[in-house]
Amino acid sequence: MKILFVSPLPPPAASGIANWTKQLLKVLDKRSVDYDIVDTAVRWRTPTDLNFLKRLTGGTLQAFYVIFKTIFKLFTYKPDVVHICSSGSMSLSKDCLLLLILKVFRAKSVFHVRIGRIPELSDKKNWEYRFIRAATKLSTKTVLIDKASYDTLDKDGLSDRIVNVPNFIDICQAEDVVPFAQGKTRGDVKNLLFAGHVIPTKGICELFEALKSLENKKILLHLAGPVTENFKKELDSYGINERVVFHGEVSKAEVLSLMKFADAFVFPTYTEGFPNVIMEAMICRLPVLSTPVGAIPEILDFDTETPCGYKFDVRSSESLAEALGYFYDNGKEFELFSERAYKKVCEYYSSESVVQKLIDLWSVV
Repeated sequence: MKILFVSPLPPPAASGIANWTKQLLKVLDKRSVDYDIVDTAVRWRTPTDLNFLKRLTGGTLQAFYVIFKTIFKLFTYKPDVVHICSSGSMSLSKDCLLLLILKVFRAKSVFHVRIGRIPELSDKKNWEYRFIRAATKLSTKTVLIDKASYDTLDKDGLSDRIVNVPNFIDICQAEDVVPFAQGKTRGDVKNLLFAGHVIPTKGICELFEALKSLENKKILLHLAGPVTENFKKELDSYGINERVVFHGEVSKAEVLSLMKFADAFVFPTYTEGFPNVIMEAMICRLPVLSTPVGAIPEILDFDTETPCGYKFDVRSSESLAEALGYFYDNGKEFELFSERAYKKVCEYYSSESVVQKLIDLWSVV
């Protein structure tokens, strides 16, 4: 069986889909699966550069390059299945065109939707949802990363075309990681970690507002991820720089080291798919506080009798401040959350079990 992936690879190191692809290929190498890849990583702009015109022109040029290269591989590599990973949004037009071309050539395809906002898009019935439905109908099978997305397309009459396969993680990758020690604080100071793109849509402004309101709590915030100079200046205006450490863009090993060091992981994102960074915190036994978006409620069992994390409202600095205050005063309860989280990630999201689901899917499409 020969698989052609149309998916990004690192760098940029902070890309969740790229890191997922890299980990998947490592597992496939161990199983001697024959594969090739068309790398779709965006390298002509920085992850924090969200200029619409640049994204439109650069994205259009890259889309034609990806389509051309995939067609070339179709004839030279001759894959049994073409597996396309999609981050949604503007790339969906390219995905649909590529899937249509594959259908014309009678090539089997898997469309892997790597976003968790499908229920929200369905409610709006907007162009993005229409593209997702079109791509689902064009592909041989569509992979969805969370149950809510699966249920949405199932109710839309697409049950015969969709499967639900979660993200995965190498459970052992954090075992030998040494906790970050530089500048380690003592006493009753709580070290709070955020890892990812330091941009407004990750809830960073709300995080700074919440931290500013908690002047009586000894909390030190660590930010691990790329940030533009303009946004850094905006964050400086909150006047809490003495309570914040900017680590910049760091490697995966450094992120895990910070997770081993921190007291809690905070993730105030506005929208998300199935974030690997949450699972990384889980394997490090690091308590997680997060907004309930994408697959996160499913991962952390929010609103159940045995939650694995603590939630707060999207775009609400007040709700976030309450959550941080509760964490600060109830450390023992969050230790229980982290132990439950570790057990769950081992049981449901290990690379061995999840990758096998993909291999089984490729063999039957």
